[in-house]
Amino acid sequence: MKRAGVALVWLWATVCGSVRADEIAMLPLGDPSRAFVLASGNAGEVVDCRDMAAKGPATFDAMIADLARADVVLIGEHHTNMPGHEFQAKLVQALLETGRPMVVGMEFFEVGDDAALAKYVAGDSDLRTMLQETDWYGPSGGNYNFAYYQPIVDAAKSKRVAVRGVNVPREWVRTVSRSGRDKLTDEQRVYVPDPGAVDDRHRHVVNRMMGGFGASMPEMFDGMYRGQISWDAAMAASVLRFRAESKGEPPLVVVIVGVGHVGHGLGIPARLKAAEPSLEVRIVAPVSAVRPKEEDRVHPGFVPKESATFSRGFGDYVYVLPDTEGADAYPQLGLRLAATSGATTVAAV
Repeated sequence: MKRAGVALVWLWATVCGSVRADEIAMLPLGDPSRAFVLASGNAGEVVDCRDMAAKGPATFDAMIADLARADVVLIGEHHTNMPGHEFQAKLVQALLETGRPMVVGMEFFEVGDDAALAKYVAGDSDLRTMLQETDWYGPSGGNYNFAYYQPIVDAAKSKRVAVRGVNVPREWVRTVSRSGRDKLTDEQRVYVPDPGAVDDRHRHVVNRMMGGFGASMPEMFDGMYRGQISWDAAMAASVLRFRAESKGEPPLVVVIVGVGHVGHGLGIPARLKAAEPSLEVRIVAPVSAVRPKEEDRVHPGFVPKESATFSRGFGDYVYVLPDTEGADAYPQLGLRLAATSGATTVAAV
């Protein structure tokens, strides 16, 4: 079983590494009125994908004014892209400056991390203590260098705005993936609601993200897909809980999450809309620009730029990231270990 676990992790890394996220952004999905309409933008620009008549990028201030009127803002990310995280921090800071009651939810914190996060935001603990108490670098933690996320968390801290975990422990999702939701405890099922009927569009996107191996390894893909939709259902439930817990005006809930959970309005946004159709949900999704090569032939009169093209159905707003050529700001290589039944096993590569 240990060998199978290692093989599964290797397979995940292999197939996911073979599909550019921006190939997914080109799929004609999302809002049917714009799913088949392409848009493009240059590195550093934001495109309002709902404005079909727009001749240029949206202004940052206009985007913030619109987002501040929403109920939920889902900000997708590429986890190790530092320019993307810098944009997120700028966006969160601008929304904080509007004065609206807010909650910042984050994928890589879990529902049990709220007390530790509250102490950190209130100034009652330091960063080291918070990271230890949330097990950020431990077996159940965030996987990535916290420096990617610290500007976002500290922006919320500067305004004493709550930072909450939207996710659930990996072990719960692993249980669903392997054995089904029925194997969760009654308490766990409160946080991981029934994901409902499968959306074939979403299943197709997830399969594409994984390199299409669902065709050759259907049983393995079925388990991984159960895990994916369990994450989506759990994070959507957290967003609704944050709003329901408010004693006054419901807060604007801003969620930092991998773009695979929000792109094309599938995943988390679809579950929010199904639960509360009146919610005003905005999706801010990233795409990565491609730097033109000097040897590329171009049409006379055309000036090549670092740009990206995508379906307008990918998000309500799309922010175009510079081409980092796949380089991570904080590269890492190694194993994540986990203790199970008295034995130490490889949890991730």
